Amino acid sequence: MLLQRAYSLLFYQLVSPDWMLQGGSESGYDVAAKIPAGTTAEQFRLMLQNLLADRFHLTVHRETRDMPRYSLRFGNVVPTLRRSSEPAPPGPRFAQTFADGHLQYAQHNMPLKFFAGFLTTQLSAPVADESGLTGDYDFSIEFKPDERWRGFQPAASPAGSEPFPDLFFRDPESTGSEA
Repeated sequence: MLLQRAYSLLFYQLVSPDWMLQGGSESGYDVAAKIPAGTTAEQFRLMLQNLLADRFHLTVHRETRDMPRYSLRFGNVVPTLRRSSEPAPPGPRFAQTFADGHLQYAQHNMPLKFFAGFLTTQLSAPVADESGLTGDYDFSIEFKPDERWRGFQPAASPAGSEPFPDLFFRDPESTGSEA
């Protein structure tokens, strides 16, 4: 998180050793620092970069890499999303839980751009909302995360059950994958 803030990176843009993953180290670091009043966001980023270099001897380099990009759109399939008909109840407007080696995600009364953001975290790559749908929707999805979600070890489906689906819909009339 500190590296992402210091260098204005999205989580999927940071390539790092596994020990740097959230929860990937048995011993973490506590960083305590004072920020002078009136410090701008840009000044804070530079201060954080200097702190990481001075205290942790961090060195970084930037490189350009090809990476996948996904889009949330409808091919030859008619969407079955349910448009929200009621205001969101108090509390969280989305929830996710792990159960038996797969992830359950539900969203209430939110635009699809939030779902695209959720998919970005699952696929570790940008997902654009190109659905053309406006308004807020309620929906739920269950799937098995894969190796794109660093640090997650998927479990096998319980004996006698259908295998958990992944996030990709494969349209038989299309040559590519749809997320």
